[in-house]
Amino acid sequence: MDSPLSSDQKRALRYIVSLLQGNNISFQITGGLAAVLYGARRPVYDIDIDVCENDIPKIREIFLKDIVTDYHHLQDEKFDLYLLILSVYGVSVDISQLERACIYDVRGERVEMQSDIARAKNIAWEDMALPVQDKQELITYKTILNRDIDLSDIQEMSR
Repeated sequence: MDSPLSSDQKRALRYIVSLLQGNNISFQITGGLAAVLYGARRPVYDIDIDVCENDIPKIREIFLKDIVTDYHHLQDEKFDLYLLILSVYGVSVDISQLERACIYDVRGERVEMQSDIARAKNIAWEDMALPVQDKQELITYKTILNRDIDLSDIQEMSR
């Protein structure tokens, strides 16, 4: 695979990162893109970003024209968190609030995520410096979720 991202995904990532960094908003790349940046080899379906709760109003203002689903509480069989969903150049972008984010394990038990943006690793990719969720935090998250794609990511990240 030449690149884990399509040209539209690259363009969307550049746009988002430049606006977040330009507005001094702390964030970290998570999910599938983070796994790919740590060595997983698979397509990226969307872009997942964690931010702090106090930055949500500023982010809503900055990305107002890109909001598909405004800031809301999502609770389903796998997630219990607050997020807003953007569409940037046709690419789905989930911006999640870091605090109080929970996931459900295979037994249906609620697990609070213990992620810290300050521990994000800066990874140079193409012409960007990307703050990426700490690898061990990402592995813990994917282990708890225990979906096939997560288990595959863990295996490939561990190579």
